[in-house]
Amino acid sequence: KPTPTPTPGKQEQMVNPSADETANWKTFTYSSNVFAFKYPDNITPHELNSQYTDVSVSFKHPTSADGCELCDGYLLSFKQGNLNQQSLRQIAEKALKEKGGYGTITKPLESISIGNFSGFTFSYTVQVGSTIIYLSDGKGNFIEITKSIDDPQNRGYEKIVNNILSTFRFEP
Repeated sequence: KPTPTPTPGKQEQMVNPSADETANWKTFTYSSNVFAFKYPDNITPHELNSQYTDVSVSFKHPTSADGCELCDGYLLSFKQGNLNQQSLRQIAEKALKEKGGYGTITKPLESISIGNFSGFTFSYTVQVGSTIIYLSDGKGNFIEITKSIDDPQNRGYEKIVNNILSTFRFEP
């Protein structure tokens, strides 16, 4: 397969299809059959079903410091919810206000699309930077995805996490 060569002086964006990179990944489907996503074999999704998180996926590099929850690694958490007659924007704006009360907002609320789903996102920092993503299934339910990454050695965690997110889907 030939490799495209950028034209000098012309800015080109090369997009590698994440489907190819995730083709051999396992698929996790939440026990309530609300959502699913693919993940690499060096991590394991955990159903927590807690007040704050339904499912968590994390990776911590083996050489990272002991006792550090997120040093040299990443964490993705998924929490489902019901819109309860609110718009997805209202849900996201409320969360933005809450997070801003104990952290620093680093990226304001903006629209986002992941696959066929549209929603909202913002970023904030407490000890580690996090991005919160809200997506709606179009049937009155939503998912809150929290993405936290610490990659001091540039190991490519952002790409891995974005590939996981690219496979996210609501189940019918």
